[in-house]
Amino acid sequence: MNYEIVKPENYQKVPFPGLNEWITALRSGKYEQGARNLKTIYSNGEEYCCLGILCELRTIPFKTTVMMPPDPGDGYIPHSIDIIDDFGSSGFLPRGVSVNLKFSNEDITRSGSLAGLNDKLVDNNIPNGFNIIADILEEIYIHTDLPK
Repeated sequence: MNYEIVKPENYQKVPFPGLNEWITALRSGKYEQGARNLKTIYSNGEEYCCLGILCELRTIPFKTTVMMPPDPGDGYIPHSIDIIDDFGSSGFLPRGVSVNLKFSNEDITRSGSLAGLNDKLVDNNIPNGFNIIADILEEIYIHTDLPK
């Protein structure tokens, strides 16, 4: 799988409070990646969207989907919280920024949100999807400290 980040000319990285903590969590190996829910609990473990990890780090309440027994085709609960101002519930990328994904033997797929990117990586069985997302976050955003 290859990807390309499309940015406007003269793009300036957008400040993101707590970016370093989020990237560290994504790369930690502590979280199993899942799709279509911020967090899904199965009888044999938990899966997270990259945005679900951000919610946990920020202690933002969010919907959790519980599925017993495991059935990845069921249990979608849309989320409607805004994780941070102007980021939206789907983790919209800054204006004019998108990520083009090319999977083997497929056309290029474009994503303008982190939720869409996360789900496409999972749906295409791409290993280390959280590491790819962390790399993309580092290209788009710049760390600032969280307000105290």
